[in-house]
Amino acid sequence: MVSVISGMINAPNNLPQEDALSAAVCGSRSPIPSPGRAETCVMVRAGENIYIVDIGDGSASNLRNWGIPFNKIKSVLLTHLHSDQFLI
Repeated sequence: MVSVISGMINAPNNLPQEDALSAAVCGSRSPIPSPGRAETCVMVRAGENIYIVDIGDGSASNLRNWGIPFNKIKSVLLTHLHSDQFLI
C-alpha cells in the first residue's frame, strides 16, 4: 500500500506544478485500536503546498514514512476533536 501511495504522491502529470492538486489518505481507522492502521488523516497537495486535514494517531508516522517534510506543511485543519484526533 505504501508503494501505491508513494506512486500517487510522486506521479508525474501533464499539469504545471502550480496547478497540480492531489490528495492521499494517510489514515482511515476509527478510534477503536486496529494494529497497523492510522486514525483519520488526509494530505492535500496543491502544487508545492501541503495541507493536512485531521491528524489522528499514527498518521504522522505514515507521513514521515512517505518522506513528507513536516516543515513544508502549510497548515493543519481539524474538522472535529475527539479520541481519533490529537493536537501536535
